[in-house]
Amino acid sequence: MQLSAPTIDDLRQKVRDEHGPSARIVSAEKVIPRGIGRIRKPTYFEAVVELPDAPPSPPDVQVDPAARHGIASLLADAEDAEDADGMLRRTALPSPTGAPHTGPSHTGSPHSGSPHSGSQRTGSPHTGFDELMASLAGFAAPPPPAASALPALLELEAARPSVAVPVLPNVPGDLVAVVSAGQDALAVAQAMCRVSGAGELRAAGGIKVRGRASLTDRRSALLARADGVEAGMVVFCAFGAESSDDALAALGAIDPDQVWVVVDAGRKPDDTQRWVDRVATAVDIAALAVVGAASTATPQTVNSLGIPVGWVDGAPAAAARL
Repeated sequence: MQLSAPTIDDLRQKVRDEHGPSARIVSAEKVIPRGIGRIRKPTYFEAVVELPDAPPSPPDVQVDPAARHGIASLLADAEDAEDADGMLRRTALPSPTGAPHTGPSHTGSPHSGSPHSGSQRTGSPHTGFDELMASLAGFAAPPPPAASALPALLELEAARPSVAVPVLPNVPGDLVAVVSAGQDALAVAQAMCRVSGAGELRAAGGIKVRGRASLTDRRSALLARADGVEAGMVVFCAFGAESSDDALAALGAIDPDQVWVVVDAGRKPDDTQRWVDRVATAVDIAALAVVGAASTATPQTVNSLGIPVGWVDGAPAAAARL
């Protein structure tokens, strides 16, 4: 399912309002109108939303309240039936002389005036108990607890279409911006240079590299590209960018071919989401470079960003999701 909204924050709110908190944003993309009519059409964001299967509803059980109130009297009848059953069994036992033992005689007894004298129970001794069991059979068992949504979510995660792991470009003169909120982008860009085997390091924003000119605008970025073409190198630019408008404008000005956003797996997911959303308003994000994945028990929280993972703790990622 696809949804669109003017901003990434509006898009997230729209997903929650229309489909609830269980809906997941699989991917998000900034859409810039093309053509001569683009002046009248504002930039907006599109997202692919995935809805988990709803857990089964418990059965609708109807219980008669009047019957429930009568359970106490039914249990009392059962006790009387058991007492009578025991008395009848004792009456049927043979006496030592071989004649059936009929119990103590009430004829001429001082207790012959008792209201129970001369009375005799007829029918099966189990009649009262059988009636109780027949009555209890009408009561429905309590509804089973609602099925946990976790197995369904795990199946959904397993069935999710695989996403290719992003790869670094290898064309000389290509410019890759490695962006972080602090200084983490420098170490990541240096590692990318080593792994590629043909990388040239530059810096921009709040990060400086000794002996290297910083990229501050489109002109300086074009000069770095030209140097890369001449040397047969890909240019990796470590960009220190807070969420200020000036920093994001500078990032857009150098016009990189790819943008890799550095995120700390141990940071609060809401803070990370807020910062990544701000970066996405300025440039298109190609991949995540995750740091600190080995030092947290929940590195998979970065998956909620909806951006494929291409780099983890100093090396190319084995999968696009942690």
